[in-house]
Amino acid sequence: MTSRTLRKQLEDLTNQLEGFQKIFLNKVANELVNRSPVDTGAYVESNTISTSRSAGRSRSARIRTTSPDPEQNRQLARQQLAGDIAGIPDEATKVYITNRSPHSRYVESRHKVFGKTKQNLPELARQAFQEAKK
Repeated sequence: MTSRTLRKQLEDLTNQLEGFQKIFLNKVANELVNRSPVDTGAYVESNTISTSRSAGRSRSARIRTTSPDPEQNRQLARQQLAGDIAGIPDEATKVYITNRSPHSRYVESRHKVFGKTKQNLPELARQAFQEAKK
């Protein structure tokens, strides 16, 4: 294989995968939102995707009542996460997915939102790869 051929193949692969990161992160965000229980909405609205470990939203359930429309809380969470993802530079090599709600450990121990999402990452990556190739 000549260097010209190899260079062309790498260029083609790079073009095919352009956008993979954003597609993948959006799939992860949707998975988190879909797996997150909604009582007051505080937990689902506290999910954050960032390039900084210390960044993150924190909503408390203490002053909230049971949400009359859990889907509205999920939609807000999706919008917030989409904004987070849009702000991540294309050249970023590391992202942090956090939930800083005061009750996040309790929710994770009961519902395994992050644990189950993590288990599904290979499938989400496969789906994102297929979409990015189109």
